[in-house]
Amino acid sequence: MKPKDFTERQIEIMEAATLRIDKFGIQELTIKNLAADLRLSEAALYRHFKSKNEILLGLLTYYILEMNERIATLVADKKKEPSELLRQIFASQLKSFTQKPAIVSVIFSEGIFQFNKELSEKISVMMALMQKISKDL
Repeated sequence: MKPKDFTERQIEIMEAATLRIDKFGIQELTIKNLAADLRLSEAALYRHFKSKNEILLGLLTYYILEMNERIATLVADKKKEPSELLRQIFASQLKSFTQKPAIVSVIFSEGIFQFNKELSEKISVMMALMQKISKDL
């Protein structure tokens, strides 16, 4: 799967969900609230995602795919020293978080992952990716 495998509408929904979590907390992320934010009917939202958890899984998947592509581009430059690559990777992550600060609220929100194994596993995938990249340098 690649970031382009998501539809424009799915990306719009995931971004709106991220902003709602950042602004109001995970408790306020409901299909009803999200539909209102997007000026869609709840039924229209359900055509793109089956549930709130599916939106969150999609959001994390999208971010991981984007992160993987971004970092793979940096690592592909074999001329750079590992220390320089690490600096660039961390700078890239920081820039990504700076450009979309709401994603930080999603990634580090304990309430999201506390009772959902799939979401916890998705965060583990993200951490494992960063560990693998660091080890491979």
